[in-house]
Amino acid sequence: MKVTTLPQGINMRRIMMHALVLATWALTGTAGMPVSAADVPSGVPLGRLEKLTKGINLSHWFSQSSNYSSQHLQTYDTAKDAALIKALGFRHVRFAFNDETVVDRENPAVLNPQKMNRFDAAMDMLLAADLAVIVDFHPEEEYKKAVEKDDVAVSNFVGMWRALARHLSSRDPERVFFEVMNEPMVKDPARWNAIQTNVLTAMRESAPRHTLIATAATWSEVYALELVEVVPDRNVVYNFHCYEPFKFTHQNAPWVGELTKNLKNAPYPSSPQAVNKILAGLPDEKARRLMIQYGNENWDARKINAFIARAAKWGRKHGVALTCNEFGVIRTALAADRNRCIEDVRKALEKHNIGWCMWDYAGGFGVATGKSGERVADPATIQALGLTPPRQEAIVPEHKADLTTPPKTEAGTTFVSGPEGSGSDSSHGRFGAIGSSQRKTPPAVSAGTTYYVDTLAGDDSADGRAAAPWRSLERVNLQVFAPGETILFKAGCRWQGQLRPQGSGSEGRSIRIDRYGEGPLPIIDLGAATGAAVQLSNQEYWEIRHLAAYGYKDLAAEIADKTVANAIKNGISEHYDSITGKALGVPYLGMTCSLLTLMLDGLCRKHSLRVRNGK
Repeated sequence: MKVTTLPQGINMRRIMMHALVLATWALTGTAGMPVSAADVPSGVPLGRLEKLTKGINLSHWFSQSSNYSSQHLQTYDTAKDAALIKALGFRHVRFAFNDETVVDRENPAVLNPQKMNRFDAAMDMLLAADLAVIVDFHPEEEYKKAVEKDDVAVSNFVGMWRALARHLSSRDPERVFFEVMNEPMVKDPARWNAIQTNVLTAMRESAPRHTLIATAATWSEVYALELVEVVPDRNVVYNFHCYEPFKFTHQNAPWVGELTKNLKNAPYPSSPQAVNKILAGLPDEKARRLMIQYGNENWDARKINAFIARAAKWGRKHGVALTCNEFGVIRTALAADRNRCIEDVRKALEKHNIGWCMWDYAGGFGVATGKSGERVADPATIQALGLTPPRQEAIVPEHKADLTTPPKTEAGTTFVSGPEGSGSDSSHGRFGAIGSSQRKTPPAVSAGTTYYVDTLAGDDSADGRAAAPWRSLERVNLQVFAPGETILFKAGCRWQGQLRPQGSGSEGRSIRIDRYGEGPLPIIDLGAATGAAVQLSNQEYWEIRHLAAYGYKDLAAEIADKTVANAIKNGISEHYDSITGKALGVPYLGMTCSLLTLMLDGLCRKHSLRVRNGK
C-alpha cells in the first residue's frame, strides 16, 4: 500500500516525550453517572459508551516487556487480577499488545497461530471477569519510527490490523473495541491522517460491527488532537492523553531524561510558595530551576480543567465522542499530592463528559502494588478515582481469615482530614486518606514489632520491616498497632497528609513513634487544609518523639478523648509554645492521663508546639 506523504506545512509545537505506558477511557457525566444519548454523537451506540467508563491500563504484560514467554504471559496478569479490577469498580481495561505477541517479524502482516492462542486466552480471561476490553496496539519506538518514514512498514501495520480485526470480529462488539496505535510518533499530521484512515478502513472491512478508537499524530497530545482529520465513519471515538502537569506526573522518571531529571518531592498544586519549601533538598541547580519553573506555572484544578476543556471544545466542534485513555502520576510522587492530582484530572474529564482510563494497573503509576499474584489495591488512589474500595477480603482473598471489618465509630470520635472534617474528603481528596468507616483491619502482628517508613526507599506492598519499609502515611494509617510496637519515620523525609495511626498501647507497653537515621526531623505536613497533622482519638499509651508536624494555623496535633468531661476527669496535659514558653491552653488539645507521655516537637505554621503529660 502506498501512503501519500504531504508537505508538513505546519510548524508543530514541540510535544514533550511521555512514558511508554497504557490506559483506557470512561465516559461519565458531571456527577459520575453515564451521560444521556443527547450528550453523545450518533454512530456510537450508547450502551457501548456506558461500558467504556472507568478504565484501567494493563501494562508490561503483552507489551513493554523484554520477555514474552508463555510463563510471563500466563502469570504476569491473571484471573485474580481481573477479578480485583472488577471488584474495584472498573468497567473496562485497555489491553495493550506488542506486534511480537501476535505476528512474527519476518511475516509482520500474518497472525502467528501459536501466539494467537495465548492472546485469545488473555481475552477470554478478561471478558469472563465481565470487563469490556480495548485492544490497544502498543508497539515499541522502533516500530513507530518505521511507520513514520517507511511505506512498507505502514503496509505491514495495516495488514496486521486487517488480520487481527478479522480474527476478533466474532467477539462481542458491545464489549470489544479496537485502538489504532498507542502514542504515534509521526511528526507530519497529514501523513498520520492518511495512515490512520487506511488502518481504520482495514479494521472496518474486517469487523463491520465494532467501535474503533483513533488518536493524534504525536504522542496523542491535546495539541495534536486539534490536527486530527475526522473520518466519515461515525462509529469511531477519538482519544488523547493527559500527563499535565508533566514536571509533577513524571518527576525524576528515568526514561524522560533531562525534562524532569532530579525533580523530587514536587508538590501539587504548584506555586512559588509551595516549591520554595523543597528547593534546598534538590541535588543541583538545574533541578532547582526546573522546580522554580514548575512553581511559577501554578498548576491546580482550575488549570487542569482549562487544559481538558481544550480537547472538549474540539470534540464538540466535530461532533465526536472523546476518550482520555492515559493519565496518571508516577508513584514516587508524594502520595497525597499524587492522589489529589489524579482526582482533579478525573473530575475535569467527567465535567466535560470525556471518558477516562488511568495509567496504570500495577506498573510505576499503578493503582495496585505488589508482585504478580500478590497485588493489593491502593485505597487512596481508588478513592481519588471516585470508586468505592471493596471489602479487603475481596482485594486479598488469600488473607481473608486474617481480615476483619472494624467496628462502627463511636459518637464523639473525630478523624480530621479535610475542610468538612471527614476522614475521606471525596470532594477535595487532599490527603488520599481513608475515613474511619472505611478502614480495613490488616492481619494482627506480634507485639514488639518495629515498622519503618521511608518516602524514597519505601514500598507500601512491603512488610514495613527494616529491610522493606513502608512508604506512605496511608499505609501507616491502615495498620492497627499493638502494645509495645514502634513506628520509625526516616530522618530527612517529608510526608504530606495526616498521620492518624490506629490502636492503643497498654500500661508499661506504649506504642512509640520516633525517627531513625541521621538528618533533620521527619516532617508530617498537613498543608493548607483544616485539621491536625497528627490525630489520635480515643487511644491510650502513645509516645511521640522527634517528629515535626506542620498543621493548619496553630493546630499541629489533636489528641482527643471521647468527651471533654472525661478528658478533664482523667487529667489534661498543658500545651506550650516552645518558642515563647506561653501556655496554649486546652480548648482543642486534650489528653487522658492514661496516655502516659506524648512528646511532639516541631514547627506549626506559626508556632512550635510541645505537648507534655500534665500529672
